[in-house]
Amino acid sequence: MPADQQRFFTIKAYDSWEQWFSDFFVYPIALYLVWVIFYGIVTFVITDKVREYKIDSVYKTFTTNPSLNKKFAPILKFVPTPIVFLTSHFLVFLSMHFIGVLVWHSFVLHLLMEVFLLEYAVYQGANYYMDYFSKQYEKQLANLAMLEESVVTPTLTRSQSNQSNLARKLSSASANDDKQNPASNEDQKKKQ
Repeated sequence: MPADQQRFFTIKAYDSWEQWFSDFFVYPIALYLVWVIFYGIVTFVITDKVREYKIDSVYKTFTTNPSLNKKFAPILKFVPTPIVFLTSHFLVFLSMHFIGVLVWHSFVLHLLMEVFLLEYAVYQGANYYMDYFSKQYEKQLANLAMLEESVVTPTLTRSQSNQSNLARKLSSASANDDKQNPASNEDQKKKQ
């Protein structure tokens, strides 16, 4: 397609391996290192809010998670925790960057990743939907039960006492009926 009709980003062809490596690894990692150094200075040197857990952050999760503490604490006792945190952050970035480069260069991997992410998103969305709405439903049922107890129970108690009085009257009336008409009772027993 002619250059003036192209609407999308054109992938440039690399003349050498070094040029490709610098575009895909050296420049992004250098940019990340500048960012992480700035982030570390602002977060751990200029202010202590993150270190003292006054602000929610990944650092809090990293340092308070028992499974992570069991893995890293014995090995890295001599290294300050912020350095361990920033190093692990860099390693996560690096592994995700490698995956990104692989996906960039392989249509099949990219397609598989997109299908997986779509499936995972649907699965997580359905789990959230079921969890959230079931909790809402349980809350509504609990509210309804409390409402029934406060409003309907006194009414039921009155109507139940009226029903029990009526049942006693009916049973005494039928007992009196049986005493007065024993022949009809015998007829009913024969029918059964």
